[in-house]
Amino acid sequence: MVPSKPRRLLVKIIIILIGSFTISLATPPHEAGAGEEWAGIGYGTTITCCPDEGCEEETVLGGGTGTVEDGLGTGVASTDMGDLEISGPFPMKSGAGFTGSKHISYEDEYGSGEGDIYWEGVRTSYSTAKGTWRTDGHGCDDSGNCCYSAGHGTFVAYQISPGDRNKGAPIPEASEAEPVNIINGNMYIIKTDLTTFSPGIPFVFTRAYNSVEEADGPLGRGWTHNFNIRMFVPQDGYSPAIINDKDGRVIIFEQSDCGEFEPVAGEVSALIKNASGYLWEKKDKSCYAFDAEGILQWVSDKNENRISLSYDGSGRLTTIADTAGRTCKLTYDTCGHITSISDSTGRIVSYQYDANGNLVQVTDPVGVITNYEYADLNDPHNITKQIIGGTFTYTYGYDEQDRCIQASGPCGENGAGFEYHPEGRFTVITDSRGNTRIKYYNADGKVTRIVYPDASEEVFTWDERLNKISETRQDGSVWQYEYDGKGNLIKVIGPLGHQRTMTYDSNDNLTSLTDERGQKTAYAYDTSGNLIQVSDPYNTTSAFSYDSKGQILTFTDSRGNTTTYAYDTQGNLVSRTDPLGNKIIYQYDSLGRRISITDARGHTITYRYDALNRVTKITDGLGGIINTTHTQAGLASLTDANNNTTRFQYDVLNQLTVTTDPQGNTKTLTYDRNGNLASRIDYKGTSTTYDYDSLDRLTAIQYPDNSRVSFTYDSAGRMTGMTDSLGTSIYSYDSVGRLISYTNAYGQSVSYAYDETGNLLRITYPGNKVVSYTYDALNRLTQVTDWADRQTKYTYNQEGDLIQVTLPNDTKAQYTYDDSGRMTSLRNLNSSDLVIAIYNYTLDENGNIISEERNQPLEPTFQSMSVAYRYGVDNRLLHAGNNNISYDKNGNLITKGNNTYQYDYENRLTSITSSQGSWEYGYDGMGNRVIVRQNGDEHRFLIDPRGITKVLAEYDGSNTLKAYYIYGLGLLYKVDGMEHAYYYHFNNIGSTVAMTDDSEKLVNKYAYTPFGMIAGTEELVSNHFRYVGRFGVMDDGEDLVYMRARYYDPELGRFITKDPIGFAGGVNLYAYSLNNPVRYGDPQGLMKRELIRILKLARDDLLGLIPTVSAWRSLPSIYGEENLTLRKLKGIQALLGLILSPVPENLINEVAGVKEMFGEWERAIENYHVTGKSGKQFESEWPLGNFPPGSSLMIMNDGTILIETPSR
Repeated sequence: MVPSKPRRLLVKIIIILIGSFTISLATPPHEAGAGEEWAGIGYGTTITCCPDEGCEEETVLGGGTGTVEDGLGTGVASTDMGDLEISGPFPMKSGAGFTGSKHISYEDEYGSGEGDIYWEGVRTSYSTAKGTWRTDGHGCDDSGNCCYSAGHGTFVAYQISPGDRNKGAPIPEASEAEPVNIINGNMYIIKTDLTTFSPGIPFVFTRAYNSVEEADGPLGRGWTHNFNIRMFVPQDGYSPAIINDKDGRVIIFEQSDCGEFEPVAGEVSALIKNASGYLWEKKDKSCYAFDAEGILQWVSDKNENRISLSYDGSGRLTTIADTAGRTCKLTYDTCGHITSISDSTGRIVSYQYDANGNLVQVTDPVGVITNYEYADLNDPHNITKQIIGGTFTYTYGYDEQDRCIQASGPCGENGAGFEYHPEGRFTVITDSRGNTRIKYYNADGKVTRIVYPDASEEVFTWDERLNKISETRQDGSVWQYEYDGKGNLIKVIGPLGHQRTMTYDSNDNLTSLTDERGQKTAYAYDTSGNLIQVSDPYNTTSAFSYDSKGQILTFTDSRGNTTTYAYDTQGNLVSRTDPLGNKIIYQYDSLGRRISITDARGHTITYRYDALNRVTKITDGLGGIINTTHTQAGLASLTDANNNTTRFQYDVLNQLTVTTDPQGNTKTLTYDRNGNLASRIDYKGTSTTYDYDSLDRLTAIQYPDNSRVSFTYDSAGRMTGMTDSLGTSIYSYDSVGRLISYTNAYGQSVSYAYDETGNLLRITYPGNKVVSYTYDALNRLTQVTDWADRQTKYTYNQEGDLIQVTLPNDTKAQYTYDDSGRMTSLRNLNSSDLVIAIYNYTLDENGNIISEERNQPLEPTFQSMSVAYRYGVDNRLLHAGNNNISYDKNGNLITKGNNTYQYDYENRLTSITSSQGSWEYGYDGMGNRVIVRQNGDEHRFLIDPRGITKVLAEYDGSNTLKAYYIYGLGLLYKVDGMEHAYYYHFNNIGSTVAMTDDSEKLVNKYAYTPFGMIAGTEELVSNHFRYVGRFGVMDDGEDLVYMRARYYDPELGRFITKDPIGFAGGVNLYAYSLNNPVRYGDPQGLMKRELIRILKLARDDLLGLIPTVSAWRSLPSIYGEENLTLRKLKGIQALLGLILSPVPENLINEVAGVKEMFGEWERAIENYHVTGKSGKQFESEWPLGNFPPGSSLMIMNDGTILIETPSR
């Protein structure tokens, strides 16, 4: 009997060699990288001939893995006979289609043998390798029985870690610069060329470049696009299915024994074989359908809105069509490269290529040309230069291993250098200023450690499914994460051990969120995964309904009030009807861009766009017109309805450098090599400079008079010290980054304590005076208790609206609302329900107050008169009645009649001189007003620096206490130095109309004109908080009102300086509250807000969700420029309240709101955070009426309801 062991052993050798030699095929044009792991599958037949048994044929099937060390291969395979390792060394050669052979010999417990193996490889466009193999040889067992065997077959190999997962857009911690993947040096570019709004799935044509990709795709070497998603279809029951995603990333599905597909390398999507081919379903329930040959046929969302693809006889994509029937056409050259893409409106993007098949030129619909150059000596397909509009040039350099080692913007700015150390799995990144960071990663390509220039570190750990399971931040705090079997985040454990837990249904929808206090919010969905119900911890519910396309049809609040939405056949929102029947109507052009909005009273605003979807003209309801022009860099000019034109210039990095106001004055900004603001020369010609540390944190501001403000930070980047002309202020934090103490320059301190969810529990004032806060299950403030056990109580309705505030002296404020949640009455009553002040409001369809019935302690006394106003350039008021008004070049009001005004280098008012005397104002380095001197009498203020700054205590010039101020949802009362308390009573916009003492006796009374002039006052107690005083606005000095960011003049009905946030607050930079002060207030001096919005602002401020308002004021010249990018807005964190946290997205959206308005917003998706944590009070900020077409609603893992709307 001839033994079969040698034959089986030879079969095993074939499998092993397949696994090892294919390592080299999948990495051209370079040798395989050390430590890379690959998987391979071989199949075919062998014929074994033995002297006594003749010849026998056997099928070869198997799989294995291989690794590469120093360019030599080692293969390991598992078969029914166990594991066997064969080490060549096998040469790991470069290139596609190469051939090779190797004579091998073996010996193990089964016997020995020798023979030759041959192969030839064929590289495919799927970043895999496939080819053929054959072998011949003989083997003998220990008894000398020998057989001869020859075989042949085919193979496929693919990299499983980290390899092609490092194509496409890298995960944030693994990317730098353009970005560049710090693991394999892949330089990645993504550009969107054409956008059309479509129901459910906005049509966006985006191309992506990967420098490590060698395939010649439809846009040339290394390029792909978001519809060029191809699938490598398995040819048998053992090969993997491989998908080349839209950004070049490779996704692999291995076949199980029963023919099902399992994703590898942490992928959470699913692949299903069906009668027509394959269906790839992602976690968000979007689906990609491939035919039997792996060609993408259509893409759909969870509601089956679909984009369909059509191909010509050569398999080239020629037509893209959305659900609404809008189409885009593609044309090609003879090499199969796309030469143009055009939509139904005639917009065209064209493409050109060189002889090497490289994309060298793209011309967008408005004629802007982007050029690409390829001059790398090692690889003719590596982009070395990107030139946008003939002006903005970006350069890239590579090493001999095809890794990007340098990426920089024009003039070498904002660049980075890369030094790779694959043997140690780390990369050193050096920025343009010479600062270095080191990023370490594991075998799966996940970043495990980041070392910063100041030696601080971040450390990350990952599970076998590549989920992040722990994160140690720079300050040493540790966050832990747990997941279910499908990769859904189910638990977050903070540094203090507090836990937040989530549950999901079988479709991965979030079904419950339990916060750190054990309060649970539940979510329910329809069969398509649309959110249909939200139930809070009190089991009050809100509900949504949808049409077949997943568009919201109705929203019903917990009181049963319903808002309805209607859409056209294209999926555009065409109307919104509130519970009272008031309707807003929207119209669109053929591209789905909103071209008009008509409000419930019939007023219409219209919009016009250019070919790049940027708004070029806005016409308001009175016929006023705003015109804009644009360059490749951004907004070039804005002309308002009064024909005032502001112009903007940019450097080669698209950074704003020069702003020219309507009077021709210029302001200039310069930047360092990392894009940090380095200097500012204002319209008056004065220069301010800025210094930064190695982590790009602002360390100093230097003013022209040599005064200086400096900042220090802890390892987590939180500001710990600020030194200004007053002295040094100190900040300290807990392990989760919350401010726990603040000491001002005068040595006065305040401390804070928080609950598990971050709600403020206690403030300890100077003198160990403690104020405590209590919350309900929805994290709503229910009680404020001070050191003398004075208690303030808050009551809410089931919708979360505030309906009563009961003060410690048993006086109360009661609020009522209509079915649309608009306040219709406010009743201030004493403990016997006798009237202090009552207001009843009648509203029009748009929510404007058209009549008011009031009973207040003091009625306004003023004479009716006519005052003439005359305006000049830049909307500056030049004459108001008998007052002549003048301004400096920065737009600050410097004279009004006989009054004179002076300002510092940050345009902050520092003094007023009038016939009534003089006032002086002092500010700390963050821009908070902390000193007021009136005719020599000094008042000093200890502020709460968290969020919207508030005065906590008042002192005289000798630091003798004069008063404490107590807050809840706004100002509640003051306690003087004798422990006497005085309670505030307000009208609808938060203006103080009365103050009472502990016995409920009226001590102060106030009346105002509609724009806030004092029209009557009776005071027994000194008081700074009058007009809009509930929200910390202070009435100080020659009838001006201090609104933090700037001062408001009620006599003029406008601000005396320009808006620090520029056009984001409106095109008239001096206007107050949209000239509608009976409905709106502006406690920050930035933009109008209704009472319900101000109350939400006060609540978020109490929860620590709002950055320091004075911080925005500190750099008006940069935050006032509407075209700043999100990166820059987040970049100068020091002045955005690092004492808090990174800037909330909603405030960034407000500050950069003009970018959305004029189509400049850089993100493809705008995120509207509708709720705070735990889903509380989401209805108060519900922006459904503003939905562009294609909007969708989802629940995030932290419980936040998220509205996604396509970018304009």
